Amino acid sequence: MVPADVGGRDWLPVVRSRQHRDPAAFERSGLGRTWVVESTDIARWARTPGVEYAEWDAWGRGAGVPDDPGFATQWGLLNDGSNSEFAVAGADIDAAAAWDIEEGDPSVVVAVLDTGFILEQPDVQLWTNAGENPNNGIDDDGNGYIDDRSGWDFVQDDRNPRDATGHGTNVSAIAVAEGNNGLGLTGVCPGCRLMIGRNLGDDGFGQYSWWIESMAYAVDNGASVLNMSEGGLSNSITMRDAAQYAVDAGVPIVAAMMNTNDDTPYYPAAYEPVIAVGATNDADERAAPFVWGGGSNYGDHIDLVAPGNSIAGFGLDPESYDSFWSGTSQAAPHVAGLLGLMRARAPHASPAELRQVLRDAAVDEVGPAAEDAPGWDRFFGWGRVDAPTSLKLLSPDDDGDDWSVLDGDCDDDDASVNPGAEDLPGDGVDSDCDGIDPAACWQDLDRDGFGFEVPETGLDGTCDADGLSATGDDCDDLNNTIFPGADEACGDEVDQDCDGADLACPEDDDDDGGQGCSECGTGSGSLPQAMLWLLPMGLVVRRGRRGPRQGLRRRW
Repeated sequence: MVPADVGGRDWLPVVRSRQHRDPAAFERSGLGRTWVVESTDIARWARTPGVEYAEWDAWGRGAGVPDDPGFATQWGLLNDGSNSEFAVAGADIDAAAAWDIEEGDPSVVVAVLDTGFILEQPDVQLWTNAGENPNNGIDDDGNGYIDDRSGWDFVQDDRNPRDATGHGTNVSAIAVAEGNNGLGLTGVCPGCRLMIGRNLGDDGFGQYSWWIESMAYAVDNGASVLNMSEGGLSNSITMRDAAQYAVDAGVPIVAAMMNTNDDTPYYPAAYEPVIAVGATNDADERAAPFVWGGGSNYGDHIDLVAPGNSIAGFGLDPESYDSFWSGTSQAAPHVAGLLGLMRARAPHASPAELRQVLRDAAVDEVGPAAEDAPGWDRFFGWGRVDAPTSLKLLSPDDDGDDWSVLDGDCDDDDASVNPGAEDLPGDGVDSDCDGIDPAACWQDLDRDGFGFEVPETGLDGTCDADGLSATGDDCDDLNNTIFPGADEACGDEVDQDCDGADLACPEDDDDDGGQGCSECGTGSGSLPQAMLWLLPMGLVVRRGRRGPRQGLRRRW
């Protein structure tokens, strides 16, 4: 049941999207059962029958502060040591060398979830929703948003994600400003496109419900990478689940460590699936202070550092290219743009693989020895990002056949073996890397080390040409958890170990009247207890307010 004073006008689903990039991952996240409600009585909601949990719809803010114009170079991409009297040549991400390998591709979309963007800016390739006809007042693509041709404003809840402060516009330029077009600046991924999600207001603050909805929108509408140069102090189960949904759907998230010059954790950067980025200055030191004060945060969750002090970007005037901002907000899009290059290079790499490559490629011990210790440390993480090395580690092609291991090359020492090769019968080699060796009439599609023989092709030179195939060992070659010797779960009607029988449930030890499957770890029938705001029954939890933002309401 729901408290009687909550009517239909007082609550909304936290995620409005109707079509999801990975429906199974979305279902696991619980976001579809999470609602925002106008209430401050969190205790009442928490004890309402059917509610898994209730939490505050907290506030967070952007992570950058503007600097006066005065520098004409993007030292974070290529630092020749002339940016300031303290600058050190090479204290950059070496973007120019990376562009010799990869410049990005329009199929790669970097979503910047921030204060919005100046739509008239000509020096960027904007993502447009091809399924939406502009200005007709109809949700043509059925995604739950009307006329969202250029993204969405989650603050005002409309189709115009226009920036009024410059923060999101600066961040976007760092990540994806178009290159080699004779205009303005060059982003880290000059060939990528920009998706706009406005989830911070003109005062630089945003509610978590806006952030969560913007994350789900970006994932469900085709973003390749999410950049969140923002953070809040409150830990939110729902935002954690939104981050996990993005990563499960194949979309890495980059977030700013924030700028209070201490180890205070901010979210979403402190969530495990998120790549947390701190900031350096042009001397390869932790940016502390920035030109305006503060300092790059540090802590046990930091992954990497990147340039973030006095970084050039677009201004609010479409012809302005010398708006300088400083903060971990500016460091994060250096990494998001690099992930765009990496995604263009290896479109099928998982977020976990991309993150590990960034860590492996990072340049260690560039900062002062007191902070930048060998290996991971809580000030510099794994080190300062290195763009060309990341691309090289991501997609090595040792045999020169234009296929890397991440592209599916199962033998990178033999140029005749790759997913595009012809698999010749009778040569005893799996030339096309599909898990089948036609010469042996044997396959292992799920790569679990167990396989089975398949019917002979009848071609000369294959197997023994008797037209028969033996019975193999693997009873399900499309599931790599099923093979001889696998652990057998009881009562799930699945023969995991291929012995021809499922393991029976034990007796009803807990006297629940069932078959006792709860005693062996399955079939308990209980509701999940650790999710987020909300009701499995389709109702909701609340949007609470506290602290300095108390009394503010979202525009419904």
